[in-house]
Amino acid sequence: AYERNVYGRLIFYYLGGTSTFDGNFSINLIDRKKKGIITSKRVQTFFRIELRQDYHRDVPTYLGGTSYFDILTKIARYLNVNLYSRTREKGEKIFYAFIVMSHNNMSHKKVIEYFDKFPLYSSKHLAYKDWSYLVKKKYSS
Repeated sequence: AYERNVYGRLIFYYLGGTSTFDGNFSINLIDRKKKGIITSKRVQTFFRIELRQDYHRDVPTYLGGTSYFDILTKIARYLNVNLYSRTREKGEKIFYAFIVMSHNNMSHKKVIEYFDKFPLYSSKHLAYKDWSYLVKKKYSS
């Protein structure tokens, strides 16, 4: 039970840490069209963590190994969203990443609960404040 509690708390530390460096809060305005004419805008809000699939140094298996899969799976489970993988090519290089994305009311509520309790201490906090304001406004109406 002790190990589970410690590991469960680590998820919270990783959520904050990965969000600071590899996360973003995005707000998209999408045109709504009727018969080809823009009639209004739709607001889309996302919270996203994108992280390379493997840590660049050797880590013993008992500490989780070199893959971020385990920890990001737990973060995705906490937010009740899926974990996605992404492959992209840039010239001769191939990059592999995992993505956790909050995209609905339920997962947004979890993100807001977390960052209201454990605020970011970087300029990303300002992005979070704008994002959470719009999320709260969007889902309150």
